Amino acid sequence: MRRTVLILGAGVMQRPAIRAARRLGLHVVVADANRDACARDEADEFLHVDLKDRDGMAEAAAAVRRRRGLDAVFTAGTDFSSTVAWVAKRLGLPGTAYEAALNATDKFRMRRVLRGAGVRVPDFAVLTRVELERSGCASVRPLVDLPVVVKPVDSMGARGVVRADDWSAAEAFAHEAVAFSRSESVVVEGFIDGPEFSLDAIVYGDDIQITGFADRDIRFPPYFVEMGHTIPTALEPDEQTAVSSEFRRAIKALGLGPGAAKGDIKLAASGVVVGEVAARLSGGYMSGWTYPLSSGVPLSEIALRVALGEAPPRVRPLWRKTTAERAIISIPGVLREIGGLEKAGGVSGVEEVFITRSPGDALTFPRNNVEKVGNIIATAGEREEAVGAAETAVAATVAVLEPGIEQTDRFLFGAVGAADPVPPEYRQWAYARHAADRDDEALWRRVREEWSRRRSSERGSGGRIEVGIPDVLDRSPDLDWSYRTPQATFRRLAADGRLRLCPWSPDTQTTVSRLLLRAVCKGGLQGGLYLLDTLVPRAPSRVP
Repeated sequence: MRRTVLILGAGVMQRPAIRAARRLGLHVVVADANRDACARDEADEFLHVDLKDRDGMAEAAAAVRRRRGLDAVFTAGTDFSSTVAWVAKRLGLPGTAYEAALNATDKFRMRRVLRGAGVRVPDFAVLTRVELERSGCASVRPLVDLPVVVKPVDSMGARGVVRADDWSAAEAFAHEAVAFSRSESVVVEGFIDGPEFSLDAIVYGDDIQITGFADRDIRFPPYFVEMGHTIPTALEPDEQTAVSSEFRRAIKALGLGPGAAKGDIKLAASGVVVGEVAARLSGGYMSGWTYPLSSGVPLSEIALRVALGEAPPRVRPLWRKTTAERAIISIPGVLREIGGLEKAGGVSGVEEVFITRSPGDALTFPRNNVEKVGNIIATAGEREEAVGAAETAVAATVAVLEPGIEQTDRFLFGAVGAADPVPPEYRQWAYARHAADRDDEALWRRVREEWSRRRSSERGSGGRIEVGIPDVLDRSPDLDWSYRTPQATFRRLAADGRLRLCPWSPDTQTTVSRLLLRAVCKGGLQGGLYLLDTLVPRAPSRVP
């Protein structure tokens, strides 16, 4: 009978592990709370079990063992490594000890252990829901200096993670963040300024092999949204050594292994600071896609062998390429369709195009790493080529929104304020800061009604919109968050004939022209298409 592995999670991030297990000839059992998990059919068996339910998972695993034997329990890209460790402990399987897994799951516990071992971490304090409701942030103010980062004690994907520059904001963010915590607690820690890196490692005894080492692109403060990562890192060798050394120290201090470890490490002006360490392989497409593509190393297979109790081989890259992952994001609205996917997939060097949303889904501007529309991965021999391919592919795509949605109207044409999900420095291009400072919602409603009456009376499309592009936009080399220049965006908007580009003059500064400029500056190609689709409807299949 084939050896059997139980893999926790049956989503996209678990696909590489499931496929690696099958290549190793294992009988693969997957467990997930989602009956419709996308990778469930790639396994031999599926168990409908909540990954948070440690005892329920252990009972399900024991049933598998009684039926056919069970040789390993494993996860990658989930925040349930403590459930893995609990099952391994109950069934006597190889893996990180349960107490050590808790060290790498509870962020407050993690920081206490690391600080006690002399590993550099931010200053920190913890708040429970009860303490927060009783006295706000009063108990943590003496312990942490502003600015601070508020984060759930036990969550992943940057859910609920926010920077606060004053204590009133910190308290408000803490009330939001505690909802993402299973233990109803948040960590408040000092903000560490500096670049951030993701690292993977294989741990076996005292041997810690650093595998992936990637540069992360974190944007949209006060949130921490990873817009992509590039592997291998561009850090200088001595800085790489410093980051890797502190990661190894953290792994040992937490007591992880045998198994995998993942770290988020920052390089501040004062030195290396450990953000987080998890007792698993990384998610975010790194361990399963970008590292193997850049190195040829079958990392998931190696980690599975360790979970089976085997000593890992020496990890040696078969080749050295650069792989870049970049995100596709959206402004608020309801998804109608996604255009440009075929063109994106045809960009030289593109390896994968992942779409995580479907027509009819409500979209929002991302405040964490699970609120994206998709991701694109590209590989090339040189760093610039890989990054360029990934960004070119993202620029080819567009998430087209349904017209007439209140959230989209408010985002594009409403007054800019504290509730605006896009920080001023990240609105589309510098011009947006001037084009989007007014409250134009009432004006937009009037224009929309006028064009609707015109279409009804003329029984036509409502005409073509003429717009002049200001010189500051026409000459701008700046890229928006979809890696498009203003010129490229307007050319694409004009491609299907509903928009005519004209010289910038008083004659082209009409009300509709001004609203279109605002929509494009605030929402890029998405914003422009939303306005055009509202005023001059088109066939759904004709996405520019």
